[in-house]
Amino acid sequence: MNVDNVQSLLVTQLMTQIMQKSMGDNIGFQMALESVMKGLADNTDSNIAKSISMNGQSGQNLESFLSDRADLINTSMETETSSVAPKTKDEKINSAIEQASKKYGVDAKLISSLIKQESDFNPNAKSSAGAMGLMQLMPCNVEDFGVKNPYDIFENIDAGTRELRGYLKRYNGNIELSLAAYNAGPGTLEKRGVTSVDDIWKLPSETRTHVKKVMGYYRG
Repeated sequence: MNVDNVQSLLVTQLMTQIMQKSMGDNIGFQMALESVMKGLADNTDSNIAKSISMNGQSGQNLESFLSDRADLINTSMETETSSVAPKTKDEKINSAIEQASKKYGVDAKLISSLIKQESDFNPNAKSSAGAMGLMQLMPCNVEDFGVKNPYDIFENIDAGTRELRGYLKRYNGNIELSLAAYNAGPGTLEKRGVTSVDDIWKLPSETRTHVKKVMGYYRG
């Protein structure tokens, strides 16, 4: 929920309460509320003011009511916004994982397990091979996915999850093979004739360990 939506919600609730109190729950109330709601939908102060003024005495009461309670509205908005917007590193990471999971249809726990193994949740991690950030994006991944800042939590997790989703599709949902490809690259799997979980022993020990640890986190 963004700030504009929060503001609209709060103002609408206050409008409904004062208008209903002034006019009663009748056809006049319904028409007045509809007019004001249209002004809110247009999202301009002039339209809202016009909608208020068109509703006579109830509009004056509403305008006075909202003016007298401006501090309350602002405080409520700040409280709502602060409760939604992630602030700490862990909150940002959890929020980014949730967003990427919904966007790409990948299990959030799998994303989290992969991040645990790749960087131990360190957004600034960088390997000797040049892999960057939480999901250890390689420079080619950064370029392919249009990542502007590989150390940005949301960009990094979005791109890493997108890459993982691609491997899951390529290997028909097989998680172990997808994790192996994420670590060693699909070309390595092809060269070594890895076509099933039973073939993972053919891969480098680093990749075998990687798959085993991620699966341990995922199943734990």
